[in-house]
This record gives sequence, structure tokens and C-alpha cells, in this order.
Amino acid sequence: MTGVETLRQKLLAALAPSLDVRIAPADRVQSHTPSYDAYKTFADGLDDMYARRGNSPATFLRAYALDSGFTLPLLYAAMNYHGQGNFAGADSLLRLLRHRRSEIPPYDRYLLDYQTAMLQGDRSAAYVAARAAAAIAPGSLAAVVLAPRAAIQLNYPGEAVRLLSQIDRERSAAKGLPAFWNLLAHSYHQLGRYEEQLTVARELRRRIPEDTRALYYEARALAAMGRLAELDAVLSESLSLPSVPRFGPPGLGVYRFAAEELRAHGHRERASRILERGLRFYQAAPAEVLAIPRFQHEIAYVQYQLGRLPEARRTYERLVATKALRGGELVSITYYLAFIATLQGDLARARELERALGSDPQPYMNGIHPFNQGRLASLRGEKELAMRLLQQAMAEGYAFDHNLHHAFELENLRGYAPYERWLRPKG
Repeated sequence: MTGVETLRQKLLAALAPSLDVRIAPADRVQSHTPSYDAYKTFADGLDDMYARRGNSPATFLRAYALDSGFTLPLLYAAMNYHGQGNFAGADSLLRLLRHRRSEIPPYDRYLLDYQTAMLQGDRSAAYVAARAAAAIAPGSLAAVVLAPRAAIQLNYPGEAVRLLSQIDRERSAAKGLPAFWNLLAHSYHQLGRYEEQLTVARELRRRIPEDTRALYYEARALAAMGRLAELDAVLSESLSLPSVPRFGPPGLGVYRFAAEELRAHGHRERASRILERGLRFYQAAPAEVLAIPRFQHEIAYVQYQLGRLPEARRTYERLVATKALRGGELVSITYYLAFIATLQGDLARARELERALGSDPQPYMNGIHPFNQGRLASLRGEKELAMRLLQQAMAEGYAFDHNLHHAFELENLRGYAPYERWLRPKG
């Protein structure tokens, strides 16, 4: 009976991956395990990842611990660490595999190359590796997420749409995966295809109703098209979204996205009214919600966009002084202090912050500093310098972003030919 049970476990471990649409497309070219327990633990990690529960890295690492020859869970753990901003953690996991690169299966090898390039800020190499993985495993995570995301980050949203349009949404890793819809929505937005973005948002609502990001996409598309009555209905609906641990209520973000889009499309007064309305509602949130550092950042950012600079500055100064946020988030809010100081005419303070941030020795920054320095130059009206810094940022690995066309600090560059050329989709 012991032998029968061992055989049963091996058969389950061999068959189960070929039936799991989340990994089946790469079944012939990825790592496997003879241990059903290792596969089942990996599948539990996939459940966590698809549901965006945030604890998937630990589950993936447990699967790898059960069978170190099963390298796929380790690569997924590293990807999730990267997505959470834990770049050092991702790098430490990838180091475990780099010396074994020639031994691991081709799909795993391309995932290793992709993630290594991402950490090094080499977006072109990441795109090449992701496309290679997608080519040998159509319908895999590489085809559904990694390759189109890498295309978007190089400002090739048309290529991303082409790649995503080839995906079978029912028999691939896209099934039940919010990231697929996220990428498709952002690609359509970058291309100015707002009606199609709206269709994606509503399809995501139907398929994965618990994913609140659909409201962001819907609000942005409606704002870009000037469909204001429909937009107001979506904004009202977003107020009922429950607060998320460590982040706070997502509804204020929906208001902010809608306002930024309205502002970018010439509806400045309407944008300000929407921000005022959202701010009034959320400033009355319970004390435990208002105490969440990331939510304090969200409120301060809205105040900043409304021109309430002293209020925003006080919040950012407190967050920086207490180091309530860390890593890249601390860098980000410190730059907002520099933006506010610039707008207040306190150029000495802004320069002091800029110098301190520019000398920051943190690894994995990948163009963050020249990008934010470009935003500061734009606020000062130094257009040529701003463009040089933005181009430097991309050369250092800063990802092209779907938010760039409505970035508040870059408004001074609108209509400036070099900026418009830089912003225009390349493919």
C-alpha cells in the first residue's frame, strides 16, 4: 500500500499541472516536481496571487522548500517580491538560481533572465526574455502578463494590445487573472482608445467583480471621453468601497484618477470640484483609517493638486520625519516635499532635498532620481533640462508609464514638441 500511495502521489504531481490553466501552457518547457505536496503548495500560492492576497511569496517559498529542483515557485516568489517593492528580496532569491541557470528548463531560464534584467533596469533585455518565454509557452504567464507589460514599459502599447489580443481568455493564464485586464486597459488608454478601455473595465467587472480596479479604468475612460454624468455615477459607487488594510479606502484614488484625466483633457474646473468632493468625504473617515500612512499620502497628494500646499507639506514632512513609509515610497514622498517647496517659491529647500535624494545610495532605483528631477525642472519652467532628465531616466531603466500623459508636474511641457514626441506611443 505504501508503494501504491507513492505511485498515486507521483501520478497526481504529473497530471495536475497539465490541467491547471494557470501553468498548463508552459507544461512542456517549465520545471516539474514528482511531489504532489510541492505542486499543491505552489497551486495554493497561485490562488493567493490571483486573489491579490499579498502572502503568495511565503507560499511559493514553502513549495520550493519541498523540492528545490522545482524552480518555478522560487521564480514566482521573486516576481511577487518585485511587485511588492521588495527588490532586495527578489534579487536574493534569483541569486539562488543564477549559478544553476544552464541546468534549469528553458521557460524557467527565460523567467530568470527577465527578472534579472528588470532589477538591473534593462527594459529592452527584459522584453527580449519575456517574448522568448511567451514564444515557447503561448498562453503562459509570460505571454499573458510579462511580455505585454515589458512592451508597455518601453512605450509600445500597440504591441501590448497585439500580444494580449492573441490570448485565449478561458484556456490560458489569463483566466481569473486581473493583471491581464489591467494591462489591456492601460494599453488602450495610452493609445487613446478610450471606448475599448471602457469595454475592458466592464468586462473585468463581470468576470472578477471583487477587483475594484475596474472602477479606476472605467472612471479614466469616461473622464477622457467627457461623459460626465456616467463618470459621476462611477465616482459615487466608489465611495462604498471598503477600506483596504495598509492602504485605506480605494475610492479616493478613483476620484484622483478621474480628476487627473479631466484636467488632461481640458476640464480643469470640473477636475477641481471632483477632488474637493472626494477630499471632503474621506477627511471624515474614521480615525483608524486616517492614521494609515499610505492613505495620509493619498490625502496630501489631493491637497497638493488642489493648491493646498501648506496642508500637504505638513503631512509629507511628518511622514518623512517619522519614516512611516520606507524604501521607494519614502523617496517618492520626499520628492513631493521638493515639488511643494518649488511651487511655494522655496527653491533653496527644494534644491536641498533634490541634492540629498540624488546622492541616495539605495540600489534598484532604475531612473527614479532623474525622472523626479525632470519633474522638478518642469515645475521651474526649465523645459530643455526636464526633457534631458526624462530621457536619462528611461535610459537608466525607468518604466514608461500610462500616467505620464497627465502627470501634474509635467503640465508645463504640454505643447512642447520634444515632450510630445517623447510621449507619443512608439508602437
